[in-house]
Amino acid sequence: MECDKTLDEINFYDRTGKFFSSVEMPFSKYLNYINVAKFDISKLDGLVEEYKSKLIEYRKYTDITDKRIDKLTTGLQYRIDSIKACK
Repeated sequence: MECDKTLDEINFYDRTGKFFSSVEMPFSKYLNYINVAKFDISKLDGLVEEYKSKLIEYRKYTDITDKRIDKLTTGLQYRIDSIKACK
Protein backbone atom coordinates (compact mmCIF):
# COMPACT_ATOMS: atom_id res chain seq x y z
CA MET A 1 0.00 0.00 0.00
CA GLU A 2 2.21 2.75 -1.36
CA CYS A 3 5.26 1.70 0.70
CA ASP A 4 7.63 3.25 -1.84
CA LYS A 5 5.85 6.64 -1.73
CA THR A 6 6.28 9.59 0.57
CA LEU A 7 3.21 10.78 2.44
CA ASP A 8 2.64 13.57 -0.10
CA GLU A 9 2.87 11.11 -3.01
CA ILE A 10 0.21 8.72 -1.71
CA ASN A 11 -2.89 9.10 -3.84
CA PHE A 12 -5.70 6.56 -3.94
CA TYR A 13 -8.04 8.71 -6.00
CA ASP A 14 -6.55 9.13 -9.48
CA ARG A 15 -3.46 6.94 -9.64
CA THR A 16 -2.59 4.74 -12.57
CA GLY A 17 -0.96 1.35 -12.74
CA LYS A 18 -0.19 -1.55 -15.01
CA PHE A 19 -3.19 -3.61 -16.03
CA PHE A 20 -2.05 -6.41 -18.35
CA SER A 21 -0.77 -4.59 -21.45
CA SER A 22 -2.02 -1.15 -20.39
CA VAL A 23 0.79 0.50 -18.46
CA GLU A 24 -1.00 3.63 -17.31
CA MET A 25 -4.60 2.60 -16.65
CA PRO A 26 -6.41 4.64 -13.96
CA PHE A 27 -7.27 2.45 -11.00
CA SER A 28 -10.87 3.65 -11.23
CA LYS A 29 -11.18 1.85 -14.58
CA TYR A 30 -10.01 -1.48 -13.12
CA LEU A 31 -13.49 -1.99 -11.71
CA ASN A 32 -14.89 -2.06 -15.25
CA TYR A 33 -13.17 -5.44 -15.67
CA ILE A 34 -14.42 -7.05 -12.46
CA ASN A 35 -17.86 -8.61 -12.03
CA VAL A 36 -18.37 -7.27 -8.52
CA ALA A 37 -21.83 -8.83 -8.27
CA LYS A 38 -20.36 -12.33 -7.96
CA PHE A 39 -18.43 -11.42 -4.78
CA ASP A 40 -19.76 -11.05 -1.26
CA ILE A 41 -18.61 -7.47 -0.70
CA SER A 42 -19.85 -7.57 2.90
CA LYS A 43 -16.73 -9.65 3.63
CA LEU A 44 -14.81 -6.36 3.37
CA ASP A 45 -16.70 -4.91 6.34
CA GLY A 46 -14.31 -4.30 9.20
CA LEU A 47 -11.23 -4.65 6.99
CA VAL A 48 -10.20 -1.01 7.37
CA GLU A 49 -10.33 -1.20 11.16
CA GLU A 50 -8.37 -4.48 11.16
CA TYR A 51 -5.76 -3.01 8.79
CA LYS A 52 -5.41 0.08 10.98
CA SER A 53 -5.01 -2.00 14.12
CA LYS A 54 -2.24 -4.06 12.47
CA LEU A 55 -0.43 -0.94 11.29
CA ILE A 56 -0.55 0.41 14.84
CA GLU A 57 0.46 -2.95 16.36
CA TYR A 58 3.57 -3.22 14.17
CA ARG A 59 4.48 0.46 14.38
CA LYS A 60 7.38 -0.38 16.70
CA TYR A 61 8.97 -2.29 13.80
CA THR A 62 7.95 -0.04 10.93
CA ASP A 63 8.17 3.40 12.57
CA ILE A 64 5.03 4.42 10.65
CA THR A 65 3.48 7.76 11.58
CA ASP A 66 -0.12 8.47 12.56
CA LYS A 67 -0.50 10.63 9.45
CA ARG A 68 0.63 7.77 7.19
CA ILE A 69 -1.69 5.32 8.94
CA ASP A 70 -4.59 7.74 8.50
CA LYS A 71 -3.81 8.27 4.83
CA LEU A 72 -3.48 4.53 4.15
CA THR A 73 -6.69 3.63 5.95
CA THR A 74 -8.62 6.49 4.33
CA GLY A 75 -7.36 5.30 0.94
CA LEU A 76 -8.34 1.71 1.64
CA GLN A 77 -11.81 2.85 2.71
CA TYR A 78 -12.12 4.85 -0.52
CA ARG A 79 -11.21 1.80 -2.60
CA ILE A 80 -13.71 -0.39 -0.71
CA ASP A 81 -16.43 2.24 -1.12
CA SER A 82 -15.63 2.34 -4.86
CA ILE A 83 -16.11 -1.42 -5.10
CA LYS A 84 -19.38 -1.27 -3.15
CA ALA A 85 -20.66 1.49 -5.45
CA CYS A 86 -20.27 -0.85 -8.44
CA LYS A 87 -22.62 -3.44 -7.02
